[in-house]
Amino acid sequence: MSGVFISYRRGDAAASAGRLSDHLRARLGADQVFMDVDGIEPGVDFHKVISDNVSQCDALIAVIGPDWLSDRLHEENDFVRIEISAGLERDVRVIPVLVDGAKMPPAERLPDSLKGLARRNAAEVSHMRFSDDAGRLADVLMRIVSPDAGEMPVQAPPAATPGAPGMSARMLGLLDESFKRFEVDQQLHVNEIPVSKFANAAPKCGLPEGERVIALVDFTVMKNANDAMLVTESGLRVHHSSADFSQPQYISYGDLLAHPIEKHGWWQIRLGGTRITVSGGPDRDVLIDFLSAIRAALT
Repeated sequence: MSGVFISYRRGDAAASAGRLSDHLRARLGADQVFMDVDGIEPGVDFHKVISDNVSQCDALIAVIGPDWLSDRLHEENDFVRIEISAGLERDVRVIPVLVDGAKMPPAERLPDSLKGLARRNAAEVSHMRFSDDAGRLADVLMRIVSPDAGEMPVQAPPAATPGAPGMSARMLGLLDESFKRFEVDQQLHVNEIPVSKFANAAPKCGLPEGERVIALVDFTVMKNANDAMLVTESGLRVHHSSADFSQPQYISYGDLLAHPIEKHGWWQIRLGGTRITVSGGPDRDVLIDFLSAIRAALT
């Protein structure tokens, strides 16, 4: 197998690791992200099973929370130690990811097999900036997992109303009703998305291959597909041409429900740690109404 292996300590940062896993699965594909080596049969060398799984991955994410550094790391049978040691030994790209305010552990407090971890440049994923931080990490991992992929291939627009996995029929019906009132002035496209707009927006918004698109929103910033939002089966994918947002932004439906939608400054919307820029007051109000309609359908 290839992809990304997520190592974490269950008593330390299980919630943060799970949230990060969901985000990376949405960006990279569910089959490219691995958490937990389950189902090791009795009598099998679990050290070998873990090492083999790690060695076949392109990258290992070592999720480090406030309680990650403990005496358990010095136990030879500690799963976290085995996972990270295997990654370092086999020259897998090992990326420490600091969550919940954790600091990078010093080399002198690590067992010999993990001292190389202290020399690895760490990424920080904070609760308040989760979408931005996790998005930047996903961008790096996409280059590692698919180095020859180049620009994201463009998929054809959906020919019929898409049904997204995990979305109830009631929710899809509410979304359809909510979308109808926004289908004015070419601001939003459902089902019959113009091919030229879709081809322009998909790679800029960081749309993973195979992720189903429900709608293309065309009223962010300058009302063109260079500054678009894609409503997909997993969440919202946003691109701005502004230099302030050089990378696509991703907002999961969980993030949309967890944070209030707030006006920020003269032309921005703030949703937790994510900011969306619009052209002015009227368009911002339309976008707030649109996001509120999605939230209402989700609840």
